[in-house]
Amino acid sequence: MSFLSAKLEALLLPMVYKDTELKTIINAAAEFLNTPVRFSPENNLDFALCSPGYPNEDIEYIRGVLADDPQGFQTYMQVIHQKASDTPVLLKSSNSAIPDKIFCNVVIGSRYFGNVSIPHVKLPLKEIDLDVVETLCKIIALACSVQGLWGYDRENYNLFNALLHGIITRWDQLAGMTSDIRAYQDRQWRLVSCQLPEPLNPGLIVSGLERIFPGALIASYDQSMNVLVDVTDQDLTALQLQRLTSLTSAFQISICIGLVFHHLMDCRKQLACIADHPDMKNRNLPQLISFDKHPEYALFHHTGFSYQELSEYRDQRIDSLIEHDLQHGTEYFITLKTMLACNCNPAETAGILCTHKNTILYRIKRIEELFHLCLSDNETLFQIMLSLKIMEYGHAELN
Repeated sequence: MSFLSAKLEALLLPMVYKDTELKTIINAAAEFLNTPVRFSPENNLDFALCSPGYPNEDIEYIRGVLADDPQGFQTYMQVIHQKASDTPVLLKSSNSAIPDKIFCNVVIGSRYFGNVSIPHVKLPLKEIDLDVVETLCKIIALACSVQGLWGYDRENYNLFNALLHGIITRWDQLAGMTSDIRAYQDRQWRLVSCQLPEPLNPGLIVSGLERIFPGALIASYDQSMNVLVDVTDQDLTALQLQRLTSLTSAFQISICIGLVFHHLMDCRKQLACIADHPDMKNRNLPQLISFDKHPEYALFHHTGFSYQELSEYRDQRIDSLIEHDLQHGTEYFITLKTMLACNCNPAETAGILCTHKNTILYRIKRIEELFHLCLSDNETLFQIMLSLKIMEYGHAELN
């Protein structure tokens, strides 16, 4: 901690202990820094606390940005791309009429209170000690906690957290934690789960998720941050998927979207299914994962079988086909797999494999002859598809 940070702490902490109004603390900090300061609780500009002299043009500029991006997701991503932490960053404005500013999230653990902004008005921003700004944000967070104001905290045993931890398993228990149990009945849900690797600050993830799913329930469980999304009236939008992808890139984490489910008490089962997804286990490959692309993975999980046990349900003729390819240099397996992916369309298969349609037809004929497979029989096609899906599941699992 710098000398100025210690002086600021000595000035403001007694005010926190005396339960001084937050606006007075903001004004005292601005006077100490000799430059205006703004604190926006939970990123809500309507409740912003601005010290005297804070430039009105910055407020109006932010209002214009929020008109197109109500949750402020783009600004959030701009900060995260500069530094994925709760330390101050310098935001450069593309508009010469809008001053540059120092921006910092106000976070303690998983509790997110809002953000602090210090514009270039009196002092050059490079002359402001960023350690002082970080200290100010921590004191504001402490003041909010003492006063019980602001900050969405998802670590408490709220309704969703209790569901994930198995504290609530019956509707009568749920009724004791909500004033309107009907809001949770006869609905459709999705679970969105984000990895929380060390030393990532969970409060920043919460802030991003709140902007993507405003009002949704959020809770942490076993190194993951999870969102319960009501999709009864509308499924996840393309914009929400795009923003989830942005989070995976910014924080280098994987995010998984579970299947739609109807029984709220199944939250814990859904989370276990997501955690068992092979791609979620592969923490070296940040990506957005959706069970909609592989619903069979959920089926495999709910059987309780290991990959070795599932392999007993594979058609052994597929193994023979792969072995034949290895021994004779043929391409029967990739041809069969691509053919099925193309809905048994030889011309489309030939285009993907960069060969002639007649070559594909010849290979299919030889596959049927050598391995006694009738590819015009629906039952045979089902057996092959099931085998391929189990193999894909096992390949992802092994990777």
